[in-house]
Amino acid sequence: MKNSIGFIGLGVMGRPMALHYQSVAGPLLVWTRSQQTRDEFAAGGSTVAATAAEVFETCDTIILMLGSADALDQVLGRGTDRFTRFCAGKTLIQMATTLPGYSKSLEADILAAGGRYAEVPVSGSSVPAASGKLILMHAGDPQTLADIAPIVAPFAEACVTCGAVPSALQLKLAVNICLTGVFTGLVEGMNFARQCGIDLTLFQNVLEAGQLSSPLLKMKMPKLVEEDYSAQASVEQAVNNLKMMKAAGKEAGAFMPIVATALERQQRMLELGHGDLDAVAAIMAYRELNGT
Repeated sequence: MKNSIGFIGLGVMGRPMALHYQSVAGPLLVWTRSQQTRDEFAAGGSTVAATAAEVFETCDTIILMLGSADALDQVLGRGTDRFTRFCAGKTLIQMATTLPGYSKSLEADILAAGGRYAEVPVSGSSVPAASGKLILMHAGDPQTLADIAPIVAPFAEACVTCGAVPSALQLKLAVNICLTGVFTGLVEGMNFARQCGIDLTLFQNVLEAGQLSSPLLKMKMPKLVEEDYSAQASVEQAVNNLKMMKAAGKEAGAFMPIVATALERQQRMLELGHGDLDAVAAIMAYRELNGT
């Protein structure tokens, strides 16, 4: 499978991204621990590697959509002799959200090992991921970004080139802060409407007919009205992202009270054992405070 594309990180976001990719752009070489996901990709025509090492040894370009910096370091073998072997002569496309400082240091290590690095975080949830409608932000060496453009295009409705690493992740976190405000306002407004006995369908109709109408609103409002908390972007993911926003904000000297409030509510959801639910399930933490 010479010159193939590898994909590691088939979780809530990576799985629909890779499934869409294989349907429109061709098979991948993937690796995951989940037997069900392995079977799903094999049925779709992709090849399933026995180990993560096989992906690095086989592919020239590897897409990484792992859930944390620790997971990235573990898979890459960072700090071991595997790291140079995995990175030398390879192009690594890092699409997960991490702290900007982490991405900058990872780029330095990969370049020192003889590899190429592209920082390509995405904006969007599992729904646009499944249809190739994510917004991508690129950072890195201009030639590397030009070379990977056709590879990442199937994931994207739009691609924005940001400059040097870690500017794409800084932009991604700024976007996430705005999304945090929307999510927090939506959940808090829904909680207020419910407490007042307002017909929640009317509340939904007014929001969708007005200036706040958006694809995000139309995706999340039905979940709140119907109390469908199946994850599109989970509480656990929200907590991880909010912690990154808080840390990045502290480093930048930026005051972010909305992020602090949202993190408090989402962390309470973790304490209640609801980390696998959608982030809008935070309304349950509001209800707890209501005493209802």
